[in-house]
Amino acid sequence: MKRRSKRARGWNYRVTGGITAIFLLLFVLGFYLTQRVLLDNAQELGNELASRYAEEEIQNLRAEELLLTLGTETLAEQAEAGASQQELEQWAQSFFQKVLEAESGSRLALRAVVGGVTVSAGDTGGSRYDGSQAEWYRQAMASGSEIVFTASHGGEEGDTVLTMARRCGDTEHVMAFDLYLEELPGEDGGSLPVGSSYYLCDVDGELLYAKTQMQAPPEETARYIRAVFEQIQAGELDGAQTYIYDMNAEKRAVYFHTAPNGWVSIITIPYSALLGDLRQVFDGAMVVCGGFLLFLILMSVREYRLQKRMVRVNETVAALGNLYYSIYRVNWAQGTYESVKIAEDLAHRIPVRGRYDQLLEVVGQVIDQETFDQFKTSFSLENIRQLVERNVSDFGGDFRRLFDGEYRWVSVRLLFDSALRQEEAVLCFRQVEEEKARQLRQLRVLENALDQARESEAAREQFFSQMSHDMRTPLNVIIGTVELAQQSTAEKIGDCLKKIQVSASHLLELINDILEMSRMEQADLRLKNHPCDLRETVNQCLSGFQAQAELQHKRLEASFSLTHSQVYADAFRLQQVLNNLISNAMKFTNEGDKIQVEVSQPSRQEQGICRIVVRDTGVGMSEDFLPKLFTPYARESRFGVQTVLGTGLGMAIVHTIVTRMGGQIQVESAPGQGSAFTLAIPMEPVAEEAETAPAETSAPVEDPTRVLRGKRVLLAEDYEMNLEIATELLKMAGAQVTQARNGQEAVERFAQSQPGEFDVILMDMNMPVLDGCGAAAAIRAMDRPDAASVPILAVTANAFAEDVAATAQAGMNAHIAKPIDMRQLAGVLQGLEGWH
Repeated sequence: MKRRSKRARGWNYRVTGGITAIFLLLFVLGFYLTQRVLLDNAQELGNELASRYAEEEIQNLRAEELLLTLGTETLAEQAEAGASQQELEQWAQSFFQKVLEAESGSRLALRAVVGGVTVSAGDTGGSRYDGSQAEWYRQAMASGSEIVFTASHGGEEGDTVLTMARRCGDTEHVMAFDLYLEELPGEDGGSLPVGSSYYLCDVDGELLYAKTQMQAPPEETARYIRAVFEQIQAGELDGAQTYIYDMNAEKRAVYFHTAPNGWVSIITIPYSALLGDLRQVFDGAMVVCGGFLLFLILMSVREYRLQKRMVRVNETVAALGNLYYSIYRVNWAQGTYESVKIAEDLAHRIPVRGRYDQLLEVVGQVIDQETFDQFKTSFSLENIRQLVERNVSDFGGDFRRLFDGEYRWVSVRLLFDSALRQEEAVLCFRQVEEEKARQLRQLRVLENALDQARESEAAREQFFSQMSHDMRTPLNVIIGTVELAQQSTAEKIGDCLKKIQVSASHLLELINDILEMSRMEQADLRLKNHPCDLRETVNQCLSGFQAQAELQHKRLEASFSLTHSQVYADAFRLQQVLNNLISNAMKFTNEGDKIQVEVSQPSRQEQGICRIVVRDTGVGMSEDFLPKLFTPYARESRFGVQTVLGTGLGMAIVHTIVTRMGGQIQVESAPGQGSAFTLAIPMEPVAEEAETAPAETSAPVEDPTRVLRGKRVLLAEDYEMNLEIATELLKMAGAQVTQARNGQEAVERFAQSQPGEFDVILMDMNMPVLDGCGAAAAIRAMDRPDAASVPILAVTANAFAEDVAATAQAGMNAHIAKPIDMRQLAGVLQGLEGWH
C-alpha cells in the first residue's frame, strides 16, 4: 500500500510538473513573440523620427551654408581684385554685421582668418591674433571649396558649438560660422518616450549635438556615442532586436538615419519605455509559475539529497582513508577500539575490533623504541580521558615507524568531535616523511643562516673596533699636534701643520674606502668604458707614488708589452684598482725593496685580454690569510709585521671592481718573499687608434694664483667654518669672494648682481632652504645673458659618478671634492671651455 501511494505521488509530481513546464513554455513563447512585434513597430517609428530630425537639422543649417558660401566667394573676389588687408578686414566686419542683423535672435559667432589675422564679428581691431592654427582653419584649407564642420564643447554657456568653415577660393583666407545648438530639433515632428536621448554625429562619428537626461561629462558622452556610431557603421544595430547598454547600464534600443551629407541622427529609447508593463506582467507570471515549479523541485531535491548524503559520507571516509594509512575509533570509557582502516603490515596481527591495550602493544612493535614509552603515555586511556575533560579536540605528534625494514616519519592525531558517539575518539596515522625532511632541511638552512649572520656580526664588530682605533689614531695626532703648535715657536709650527695634513689625509682615505665599499655592497657600481691610452693611464697612476717611493728609498718601476695601446676601458676604475694595489705594496715593503708593475697583452689566443701584474719584494702574506684576502674588513696580524693603518677594504674593493669588469685576479705570496697580484681584464682594442682622442683631464695647477687672481667668485656654503676657510684660501689665491650661506641666498646674490659680475660660482651640494642642484637649476633658468654661461662648480663630499651626473643634470659645469684643493680647483677652471 505504501509503495503504491509512493508511486502515485511520484506520478502526480511528474504530471503536474509536465503541465506546468508546458504552460510556462507557451507563456514565454507568447511573451517573446509579442515583444518582437513591438520592437519591429518601434524600429519603423524610431528610424522615421531619426530621419525627420536629421532633415530638420540639415534644413536649419542650409541658410547658414548659403550665407557662408556667399561671404567666402565675395571675399575671394575682392582679394583677387587686389584689395588691401585693411579693406578685406573692413568688408568682413561689414558682412558679419549684416548677417547678424538678418539672423537676429540666433546665437551665431562669425569670424574669418584674413592674411593670417583672425577677424571676429564686433571686433574693433584691438585684439589681433593668428588663427591659422585652429582646427577648423586647417581642415578648410585642406578641403578646397567644400564646407567643413568641426564640433567643440563648452561655448558661452557650456553648449555644443558647431563650426562650419569654408576656404575663400584659392586664397589663404577662411571664413567660419559658430552655431550654438540649444534645442532638440523636430519639436513639431513628434515627441519621444520618457528617458529617450537624441544625438547628432558628423561623418567621422564626432558628436555635434546631444540632448539626454543622462548626467555625464561631455568627453564621456562623446566616447559613448562614437562607440555606438562604430556599431552602426559595422551593421551591428540594423535589426529590431539589437540593443545597447548606456552609460548608466540601462538597456536601450537604437534607431538612426544617415543624411545625404553623411551626418548620422541617432535616437536611443529605454526598453522599459518601449515595452511598457509587458515586462512586469511577464515577471509576475514567471514568479507564480516559478514558485510552483520550485516547490516540485524542492520536493524532488529533498529525496535526492537524502540519498546523496550517504554517498558523500562514504566518499569522505574514502578520501580520509587515502590520506591516513590507519584509522581507529577508540572508546576510552570501555577501553576498546574499532578499525576503520588498518595498515597492511598490521592487518594479520590485530583483529578489526578488540581491547585498546592490545592495539597499543601491536603498534609498539613497529615504533622506534626510544619513542614508544612517550607514545604509550601520551595515548593511554587515562590521558585520552584527561584530554576530553580539557576539551582538547586535536592532539598528536610525530615519531619514527618501521616500514619494510626502514624507519620513516609518521604523524599521529587523536581527534574529538560532537559528531562522534559519546566517549569516543578517532586515532589516525599518516606518513609525513617528505614533509619532515623538508622541515629538517629548512631548519638546517636557518641554522646555517644564523651561523653566517653571527660570523658577519663578529666581522663587523671587529671592523668597527679596528676602525675606532684607526680613526682615533690620526685624530689624536691632529688634536695633539694642534695643542703642541699652540705652545710652539714659529719654527716648529710648520712641522706641526705637516703632521696635521698627513693625518687628515689618512682619515679622509679611511672614510672614502668605507663609503666606496658600502656602495659596492649595494650593487651600485657602474662602469663607463671609453677609449683610453693604457700606457698613459698606468703611468699617471704610478706618477702619484714616485715621490713617496723616492722618499722611502724604494724602487717603483713599470714595464709594457702592448700591441694596442688604445683600448676600451673605464680608466677611472682601472686607476682605482692600481692605486689600491700599489698603495698596498708601498705599505708592506721596507727600505730598499722593489715594486714592479708589468702590463702586457698576451698572444692572439687571448685577444682582448690585458694582463697586469703588481709584484713586490716586501713582507708577503701567510698561506692561512690568502683565502681571506678579499673578504671585507679582513687584515692580517702577525708578529714581526709592522702595524699599518687601513680599513681592510682595499682588497675587497679591488676584487669587486675586477669582477664587475669581467676579469679575474690571482695572488701569489709567502712570508718574507713578497707578493704578486695578477689581473686578467677584458679590454678590446680601439679599431682606429689615430682617431682616438685621449681622455680629458684636469691636472692640478702648481700656482693657483695665476688662474684665480682678480676673479670674482660667488661662494655658497652653509657651514660657517668651511665658508671662512674657503674664503681665506680663495683670497690668498687673489680672488674676490661674495658669500652665500644657503642655496636660496646664492640665487638672490646672483639675481642682484650685474650681468657678468661673477666669473665663477662654487656651489655646495647639501644646504638648507635650497640645495646646490636646486640653486644651480634656478640660476640657469634666469632670463639674463650670463645665466647660461657663468661656470658653476659643485663642491661636494659625494664625489661619485652618480652624484656627478646629478650635478650635470642641474646645469653645473664640473665638480670638485671637499676639502677644496686650490691647485685642483685652478686646474678644473683652466680646463673649462671659454675660461680666460
